[in-house]
Amino acid sequence: MNYTAENYNLNFQEKMYFNTALTSFLLLLGLVGNSVILYFYACRMPRTEDRYFIPYLALADLLACSFGSIFAIIINFNRLTFHWDFLCKGLYFFTWCTSSVSAAMLLVIAVNRYLKVCRPNGYQLTGRKRKFALLLVLAISIITTLPLFYFMGRLEGSVENRGIEINVTSCGLTKDRGGAYSKLYFFLEFSLSLLVMIFTVALYIPIGITIYNRFHSIRNSKRVKKLLGITTSEESEDDGGADTSSDRRATSTPNYTEALQNVLDSSISRKKNSHRRRVRHNFTSMFVTIVIFYVMSYLPTFILIIVPSKNPFRFWFTLDDLSLNILVFLKRAFIVNHIVNPFVYGYFDLHFRSLFKKSLGICQ
Repeated sequence: MNYTAENYNLNFQEKMYFNTALTSFLLLLGLVGNSVILYFYACRMPRTEDRYFIPYLALADLLACSFGSIFAIIINFNRLTFHWDFLCKGLYFFTWCTSSVSAAMLLVIAVNRYLKVCRPNGYQLTGRKRKFALLLVLAISIITTLPLFYFMGRLEGSVENRGIEINVTSCGLTKDRGGAYSKLYFFLEFSLSLLVMIFTVALYIPIGITIYNRFHSIRNSKRVKKLLGITTSEESEDDGGADTSSDRRATSTPNYTEALQNVLDSSISRKKNSHRRRVRHNFTSMFVTIVIFYVMSYLPTFILIIVPSKNPFRFWFTLDDLSLNILVFLKRAFIVNHIVNPFVYGYFDLHFRSLFKKSLGICQ
């Protein structure tokens, strides 16, 4: 029997059926989840400062999930018979570009949270500055990924199967352009991605410390204890002290009424401030969770792009079925990052959760 690239490709398709089904399921989750977030945050919810960047992040995640998943499914069906050079270039470009926009958006959000929490009286991203930040993110992402149109494309090579050398075509870094310039480009691209990741994580460290210190001081505040109904120093006085206080109130009712009103006004003000702090703490926790998923999902992708780069055919086509499926999934783990965000929003943003339940007719 004359064993051809088409036969070998069919064999590879069969090995990747589970991965293809899983990727299709993730694509569906990403489309539905990010579309829901985009609709609610852009059309149904108030555009507060804390929520300003979320619709743009959801749009970037929606596109990154779509391009990444579709690219993965196409590769699963045409791993050894990929003949479309420009399609290869385009899929690489749009997948990397939208993923870069999403990652850069997380950095902008981290900077915005840092300024709000740690430097509330200093420089802030407001109005035109936020729009400029969005345009800058888009421009940098496009510029840094444009070289992929030059370096990526249809890749020709050979693999050995049953003692026979088979000529195959795939999608990847082309050999005639895989010299020093491509190594320099990918080194700079990975370095930039790692720097974005490191800076994003680093910014949340002082944010977390500041929020912890604020909440720690609030817990120890006697005023907050009084608002929460916990015994205060005045309430712990003996009965004689309480009677004396009552007599004073009876003899000076106008002063007492005025003082009581001041206390109530102050109480309402403190409650509002406390609510704002809790909301900001919740949003910060939400974005920290998103960053954790971002780091955990992108690191395997970076590693499995670098490790097999010397001889990708030898690396991928000498693995057993289980190892192949596991490593292919880990290489595409970045897709998961663009899917989990809607579920993170649903967990942390109570206003969104309540509005979403109401839209489904679920009683609170």
